[in-house]
Amino acid sequence: MAFPGTIAELKAANTVRRAIQKVRMATPDNFEQLEAAVFDCMEQQIAAMGAQHEKVQEEIERGLDFARQRVAQLEEKRQQDAESAVRPSELMEEMRVLLEVLEGKLVELREATCLDGGSVLQGDQAEAARKVTEHVSAEIKAFSQQCMTHVKEIQAAKLPDSLRPAYTALANSILEVKRRGEMNVAQARMAIKKATEGQRREMLEEKKKELGRKVEEAKQIVPAAEQYVISAEMVVEPFIRGKRKEEAELTP
Repeated sequence: MAFPGTIAELKAANTVRRAIQKVRMATPDNFEQLEAAVFDCMEQQIAAMGAQHEKVQEEIERGLDFARQRVAQLEEKRQQDAESAVRPSELMEEMRVLLEVLEGKLVELREATCLDGGSVLQGDQAEAARKVTEHVSAEIKAFSQQCMTHVKEIQAAKLPDSLRPAYTALANSILEVKRRGEMNVAQARMAIKKATEGQRREMLEEKKKELGRKVEEAKQIVPAAEQYVISAEMVVEPFIRGKRKEEAELTP
């Protein structure tokens, strides 16, 4: 059975030990704060620890030595990560710029091919829309190739852990914009095809109407031509039969 004084000493010692445990897991950002908390706790509990004092003091020293080594290792790793993150950060920024430019091109594509639903692409707009579509299609391919080159360089540089979340988010954005871009190009080509077919139908209808007008004109010309033929036949008829008629008879 433990004496009441011994229980109180253990309770005070364990209070300090909890502070020691926290400082052992310190980082460069909070080490000083946790170290100060250990000393404050020791000062508050020193009178109550009694015989536990020397043992706890040794534990404090070991805990702080461990914490300092841990913090030094973390600082070194941070420095290494910062150095190794320079080039990947530059490449990621370049990819963000490429991504922004491509998104602007997709806006131009949707406007040029009327993909946003505000209007329907007309036949006389089809050729200009086709040029924009093929230009954007080439831009998507170039964007994909440039990003792949950057990704290979980033992977070769061993991307630091600190950059992985941002890199993953950027990679997902690139894949999404590329997918959306390819879909927009396919939709644009379909809209251009429909507009071109509509224009051809309009031209065909116009030609049909023109042909109809010409047929009507021909119909009106035929009776006059027939009358002309009849008159001509009447003039030449005496010569065909071989009988010469008087001039009065030949004059209408």
